[in-house]
Amino acid sequence: MFFITLFSTCEKPVRNVVPDVPVNLTININDPEFLPLQSQNNSVKITSASVGGYDVGYHNNGIIVYNTGDGFLAFDCTCTYKVEDAVSIELTSDGWTGICPECESLYIFSSDGAPSMNSVSVYNLKKYNTSYNPNTGEINIYN
Repeated sequence: MFFITLFSTCEKPVRNVVPDVPVNLTININDPEFLPLQSQNNSVKITSASVGGYDVGYHNNGIIVYNTGDGFLAFDCTCTYKVEDAVSIELTSDGWTGICPECESLYIFSSDGAPSMNSVSVYNLKKYNTSYNPNTGEINIYN
């Protein structure tokens, strides 16, 4: 007689389902467009218009930068539910979440871009590396 024990978890899988694109850009939190990043739990969406017309993120959907209070996180704006549709998530008014306008998946930036429990998406937003220079106010976002 064999017994099989299965373990399950409520945690959603962390996997990069958004294809890699080259990312290497610098923003300054002293620039009026990026001033919200001077405060903890605030975010901004970087678009090609923000950085001189260069493509930003997968399918040019943009990148969200979030101030954790201890540093900065950067996420691709592409919803991870149906990546082939390349839908760009939008910031919500609270500053620490983003929502897909099509599937309504809600992503929580302080939880590494994880979708909320009620979201149809199961994958975190694609994350990019950041480095911050407090002397200049510059955040470099790269992969």
